[in-house]
Parts: sequence; C-alpha cells; structure tokens
Amino acid sequence: MKNKNTKVMLAVGLLLAVASLEFSGCKKGNEDPALSLRSRKARVTGVWNVVSYGDTSTFEGAS
Repeated sequence: MKNKNTKVMLAVGLLLAVASLEFSGCKKGNEDPALSLRSRKARVTGVWNVVSYGDTSTFEGAS
C-alpha cells in the first residue's frame, strides 16, 4: 500500500511540474494574456476594421 501511495504522489508531483513549465511559457509578448486557450495566431487572425490611419516620416538631407 505504501509503495502505491508513493507512486501516486510521484506522478502527481511530476504532473504539476510539467504543468507549471507549460503555463510559464504561455506569455510571449507584453500584450499576451498569461493563459489563453487559443494560440497566438488564432487570437490575431480574423477580419479587422481600420478606424484611423496616420503616417509620419522624417527626412534628414545631406548638409
């Protein structure tokens, strides 16, 4: 009985260790959620509506 409990506790510990490593790798960017059920690509793909657009540029000519 004691041997079986040891194996179960070892399996649970291993499962928790793997799960913690997996969840720590979910957040890749500053704006990414800590945990998401969708992939990063699935979160950004879709139909987007452009509300506004701005363009600025600078030119430093030769003096």
